[in-house]
Amino acid sequence: VEASVRDMESILDALHDFGHADLERVGAAGFSWGALSAAMLGMRNFNVQAVLALDGTLEHSEIPAVEEKHDFVPRRLRGGYLAIVGDREPGRSLSDDALYADVFELRYPDLQHWDFASDLIRIQVHSAGEPDAERRALVDEAYGLIAYQARLLFDAYLKDKEGNRLVLLEGNMRAMNPEIVIENRTARAAMPPPPSPAEYAALLRTDVEEARRVLALVKKNDPEIELMDWMQLQDAVTVSPFETKLAILELAREELGESSILFNNYGQAWRLEGDPLRALGYFEKALAHNPDSGFAKRSITELEAELRSSGVN
Repeated sequence: VEASVRDMESILDALHDFGHADLERVGAAGFSWGALSAAMLGMRNFNVQAVLALDGTLEHSEIPAVEEKHDFVPRRLRGGYLAIVGDREPGRSLSDDALYADVFELRYPDLQHWDFASDLIRIQVHSAGEPDAERRALVDEAYGLIAYQARLLFDAYLKDKEGNRLVLLEGNMRAMNPEIVIENRTARAAMPPPPSPAEYAALLRTDVEEARRVLALVKKNDPEIELMDWMQLQDAVTVSPFETKLAILELAREELGESSILFNNYGQAWRLEGDPLRALGYFEKALAHNPDSGFAKRSITELEAELRSSGVN
C-alpha cells in the first residue's frame, strides 16, 4: 500500500510540469488493494477531492499494519468518497469516520470481486466456451452502470457539478434492467470542514473567544481533532498584544497541556512585558519540564544577571 501511494504521489509531483493540470482538483480510483491506496492518497493529500473505491480492501478488512500509520486518518478525506462493493458483505464503513467528506456506499450483491476489473470482464466476455454468457452480459452492463456512477462522482467534485452531487446524495440508484440489483447503503453529506491549524492560529490572533467557541463546536463533532499545534501557535503568540498572548497561552494550556514550550512562551511574554521575576519563575518551570531546554537556560542566566545588576536577589 505504501509503495502504491508513493507511486501516485510521484505522479502528482510530475504533473506540476504540465501547465494544463489543475492540481487543486485531483481524483483517485482503485480496485481491491488499489482502492485502499486511493483512499490513503486522499488522506495524505487535501487536493484529492474525489475517491472511488471498487470492492476495496478498506471496506472488507482491518489491516493493523496500515491503520496504525500516523497518516491513516479517514477524517482527513475531503470532497466525495464513493465505495462500491460486490457479493461480500462489507465489514466496515467510512461514514462514521470520514466526517468531512460526502460518503456514498453502494452494493451490487450479484457481482463477484473480479467483476470489478475491466480487463477480466473483457477476457471472460470474449473467451471461447464461456459457461454463462447471460451472466457475463449482466456483469458487463453492471460495470457500465458503475462507470456512470464514477462519472457522477468525478464530475461532481472535480468539475463542481452540484446536480451530480445531489443525485448521489439522493441515495436511490436504480438500474433500468431489473435483474441488476443495487443496494443503496449510505448517502451522507459532509460536516462543514474545520479550519486548518494555520487558519485557526490566524483566528486566535484576531479573536481568542471566537477561537475558543469554534474549537468547542468542532470538538463536539470530532472529539479527536487537533486544531492547535505549537508550530502555528508560535507565530500567533509572537505577534499578539500582551493580553492576547496570555489568552492564547491559557487556551494552549487547556488543549495541549503543560510543557516546556508553554512555560517558555509564558516566560518570554512576561519578560517583554517588563516583569523579570515572574518571567524567571516561568522559565524555571520550563526547565523543570525539560532540563535540556537551551532557551530556558539562557533566559534564566540572563534574567538572573539583570536582577543582580538591579539589586534584586
